Amino acid sequence: MEIAKTYIQFKQETDLAVSKIKTGAMTMAQGAVELGYQLKLARDTGILQESGYSSMAEFAREEYQIRPDQASRYIQINDKYSVDGYSNQLKGKYAGIGVSLLVDMLQLPDAVRDEITASFSREDIRSLAGEIKEENAVTDLEVMMEEKDAAQEELPGLLEMAAYQLGKDDPELYAELFDAVYEENMESVIESLVPDEEKIYSLRIPGTGRLLLSMKTAEENEPVKLINVRSQEKEGYTWQQLEEALRRTMHFENGPIESWEKQYMDTFPQKETGKEVEKEPERKVQKAKLPKKTPPKENREVAPAQPEEQIPGQDSILNHPEYAPAAEFEPAPETMTSICYSCGHWNECHEKSNTVTECNEFQNKTEKTPEQKYEEEQEKIDRETQRKLKEQEETAPPAKPERPVRQLRISGATYEEIASGSRTFDIQKNEKKFYPGDRIEYMEFKEGRNTGRILSVEVTYVLEEHSCLEDGYCIISVKVVDADE
Repeated sequence: MEIAKTYIQFKQETDLAVSKIKTGAMTMAQGAVELGYQLKLARDTGILQESGYSSMAEFAREEYQIRPDQASRYIQINDKYSVDGYSNQLKGKYAGIGVSLLVDMLQLPDAVRDEITASFSREDIRSLAGEIKEENAVTDLEVMMEEKDAAQEELPGLLEMAAYQLGKDDPELYAELFDAVYEENMESVIESLVPDEEKIYSLRIPGTGRLLLSMKTAEENEPVKLINVRSQEKEGYTWQQLEEALRRTMHFENGPIESWEKQYMDTFPQKETGKEVEKEPERKVQKAKLPKKTPPKENREVAPAQPEEQIPGQDSILNHPEYAPAAEFEPAPETMTSICYSCGHWNECHEKSNTVTECNEFQNKTEKTPEQKYEEEQEKIDRETQRKLKEQEETAPPAKPERPVRQLRISGATYEEIASGSRTFDIQKNEKKFYPGDRIEYMEFKEGRNTGRILSVEVTYVLEEHSCLEDGYCIISVKVVDADE
């Protein structure tokens, strides 16, 4: 369509676009793209000079009762869904999608929007938008500090990590895929993963973020796409590559349940029996399953112990005083005139009585013997020595343990920053403790794959306590020792 030469032609073309939106679902998307294009012309050219309107917003409001926010939305639809981003023609891939879905899709990043076709429902698109919004609410530092799965971290690439997470999130799908992978039946693998031609799995990988695993049976070259929600990087794979990634998570010496339990170190969840669970409709989008947070333990008051109830017919020692142990003799101060009462040998003496006034063995209890004084002095010295030793143990720095060189993963950008000296620090989980003098070998990873480049550094300083750090993390200062070109 040629650009209108006069305002009258422009107005006729705009009227036609609006009529397409109003007349029916089959023409609404095309009409929305055309209207967005007309509004762009009104905004970017001098076509309104003959009309008397001073702006595109005034023209849209007065002629078609279109508010500024609605006009902006039509322009966005043209930006995203028209051929070349500035024309009156709808891209062919969006021909069967309604306007309401196109509007919802505006919330999606370009890398994700390209995976949407007419078979996706509005609920599917909103689920995707919710997953992406939830991920974007998490900061990069929070992702870095997440507790990672050690087995998952050892995998060579993002596709393998995604396959690992898919099996962990959906044990029943894992068991179904187990037989198909074991039999090398690619058709069964695809049918299990994509029962209705298209499917997007949302997978949340600790320490990496959310990945979208998109699959389309109609595509031949790269039917599997892996999208990193945080970086918007997209990588394409074949069915064979995905099958190999799934195979890495399976142990074929056992059955599917035993294999899952061995891989994920957990008990395979069992279905509830005796209940009829209403089957949910099949969705094109499967949401990520986040780890359950352990609820805090309740402080429960412990009831005081109750006295043991007497068994009927059971006898008691209280009924037989003749068998009870004899009570020790305790003199009464008000009647005692003997010096025995105040003697230090009272307990072991066998000749004490109420009438003793003189005794060669008498020892006043209030006066301490030289031996007692010496023992008390030694006990005091021992206590003071123990206290000082304990203080020294608490204040002394921990002994540096002997450990091998650590190997850690970093991105290509971080590798270059540290290697060039523009970045001299790193944030790491401090489970095994970092100390000045420690050696680290950083392994460079790009797009989930190990490039083979190694960056050797020495830790020069460790900061363990700071307001910006969560518990268990530290900031380390590093000095480059050697770096691969």
